[in-house]
Amino acid sequence: MEAFLLKMSEVEDPNPQDKVWMNEVRELSYDLEDAINDFMQSIGDKDEKPDGFIEKIKSSLGKLGKMKARRQIGKEIQDLKKQIIEVGERNARYKSRETFSCAMADNHYENRVITTTRDRDVAHKVGGAYELKPLPDETSKILFFGRIFGINNDCPDDLVEVSETLLKKCGGVPLAIITIAGLLASREGNKREWNKLCDSIGSGLDNSPDVKKMRKILALSYHHLSIHLKTCLLYLSIFPEDYIIQGDRLIWRWICEGFFNGVQDEYLFELGESYLTELINRGLIQAVDSYSYGMTTACRVHDLVLEFISSISIEENFCTVLHNKKGKSAAITSKVRRLFLQLQDVEMPQGRLILSYMRSLTVSGHWLDKMWPLSFSLQLRVLDLEDCYLLEQRHKLLEHLGSLCQLRYLALEDIYPSGLLLTIQIGQLKHLICLRVGFHFKIKFRPGVVRELECLQELSMISLSKSPHVAKELRHFTKLRVLGITFEDMPDESLKGWLLESLCHLENLQSLIVRGSFDLVSLDFFGEGWTSPPRNLRRFDSSFGSFSYLPSWISPSNLLELSIIEMQMDNLRQEDLDILGSFPSLQSLRLRCYKNIWDERRKQWPVVCADTFQCLWDCQLWILPTGGHMFAPGAMPKVHSLKFDCYIEDVFSLGLANLPSLDDSLGLENLPSLQELRVCFNEFTRGSVTREAYDKAEAAIRCAADDHPNRPTLDVGRRFFPSWMINSASA
Repeated sequence: MEAFLLKMSEVEDPNPQDKVWMNEVRELSYDLEDAINDFMQSIGDKDEKPDGFIEKIKSSLGKLGKMKARRQIGKEIQDLKKQIIEVGERNARYKSRETFSCAMADNHYENRVITTTRDRDVAHKVGGAYELKPLPDETSKILFFGRIFGINNDCPDDLVEVSETLLKKCGGVPLAIITIAGLLASREGNKREWNKLCDSIGSGLDNSPDVKKMRKILALSYHHLSIHLKTCLLYLSIFPEDYIIQGDRLIWRWICEGFFNGVQDEYLFELGESYLTELINRGLIQAVDSYSYGMTTACRVHDLVLEFISSISIEENFCTVLHNKKGKSAAITSKVRRLFLQLQDVEMPQGRLILSYMRSLTVSGHWLDKMWPLSFSLQLRVLDLEDCYLLEQRHKLLEHLGSLCQLRYLALEDIYPSGLLLTIQIGQLKHLICLRVGFHFKIKFRPGVVRELECLQELSMISLSKSPHVAKELRHFTKLRVLGITFEDMPDESLKGWLLESLCHLENLQSLIVRGSFDLVSLDFFGEGWTSPPRNLRRFDSSFGSFSYLPSWISPSNLLELSIIEMQMDNLRQEDLDILGSFPSLQSLRLRCYKNIWDERRKQWPVVCADTFQCLWDCQLWILPTGGHMFAPGAMPKVHSLKFDCYIEDVFSLGLANLPSLDDSLGLENLPSLQELRVCFNEFTRGSVTREAYDKAEAAIRCAADDHPNRPTLDVGRRFFPSWMINSASA
């Protein structure tokens, strides 16, 4: 069955009969897998030799139960086998004799083939590629209005707003602009018709010849994908329009759905990253800011691509989407495999849905009035409530969490009020790979619960203040790749020791996130005791809680792969900045320093030296002085986005910077790739800085940005801190 589905997936445009046949076989394969999973669960993993009379009696009764389970699975397989035979016979009975004519005419004229590619790798191998960027806004308007109104581009005032919305949906893609403009050209400037078309994009376009042509072009790109990439792309139809999808969240879900077979566990995430990169390179999904959302590239799906893959998803019963956006929803089938629920007012057609086969459930919104207990969905592999907000009276949804024996992905965020019941049940989820809970989600884990989750590869965020024994149990998670921990108060010495010892056992750890309250004074115990961090660590984030100085283990000799650093330091020395700048793979740096950045020994402010931060793409500094030459020639050659805060007036005797002036050389001209500049002035001075001084400082920043060859976008802000913050900081 798998071989048949694999072969048929390579057919570019199967006829309707073959599509029906493929759907029937696919549903039967799901049912077979579910039956086998139920059987394996009922007989247990192994037989143990009984000891004693009572135990032997229990063992005999258990074996009778297993015999019953074997008979039951045998009967189910025979029934499914009959269905498979019937499907095959029915297909053979009605199979037409045609889904072939010669591709090339056999005559005396020569034949020529012109080939194009949507695969960047192919283009580069044949001698380089010209990558067409999206059209800028003005060019898009010229193409759009010129196609509709002719050479004069005269758009009526009442159509300007809807036109801008349509152009935004087209995303600068010429094919999309021409297609949509072609539809509107025949509607004679009718505002009602234009709005109707605008609403229809993304949930079922008109059946015009132009749209069919666009679908055909998208279909060519889709059918050129391997079966695994097709499945991964279809999965994106679960998410709504304009939704920014965290890359790591998406990849973990792909893994937990079982899309990657025949690959060792430790390489699954890397394989998922390569699939995500390939879909981006093929232009089927769009990358967004790579480092704002975590370690892996975040992405979104263009509205027109989303509409295309959603239509395929509906056709193949890949997922069911229910939402109330203007009364529209995806087609509903009785047997649901994957379900996405969006917003709060959707009606649940429970009588029409069979949920016992559901493998994935994603909920977004502020409602769950009509939800059913999860005990109806024992085949569930993915339960994602990351964007959902449960009220206290909605706790029945998770009452039977422990019965979901197939669950691999569980994301809860800040939704569940009754932690104790939940954590007891979590210990029963033996196959759980990814457990994600929110920063404010304070679970008390009973001793031994976490240790039972042997397959876990991501655990975030877990409160060690609520469950200190977990720090000792973490050492057993030898497969762990992502760990997020929180402190509500300062850890005692025993907790520190347990945590550091456990961390030394996590050789596969790639991402460590530490959170705490603003009252948490120091994280120096990390610097003092963690002498051998995992060499594959790629992300270290300790944005809440600070170090006195840069820890000695944060150095390129220990961490060649480190690409994301977010941390807070009490003191920033020039040598610290130089060490951070020497990491060969560092791509995102967010550095806070609220106390002292004056280098007393060298009598200078720290500066970004030449030939440092060679791979840095995203940089946020709290703070560097705005006076003096901040960036030397050759520093940060790839930085795209730069943000720094300027703290005004030395009211605490902390050596903070003063406002810049037009005479200062900030060195921005030495950053050749700079595209975005954000500066925020933070005043702790009870309003003593004059408006004129602010205006001059802002003028200095704008002058530096205007003088830059790239003319980066500039965002300048001001924040005034209340007197109580000034008084507490002074104390």
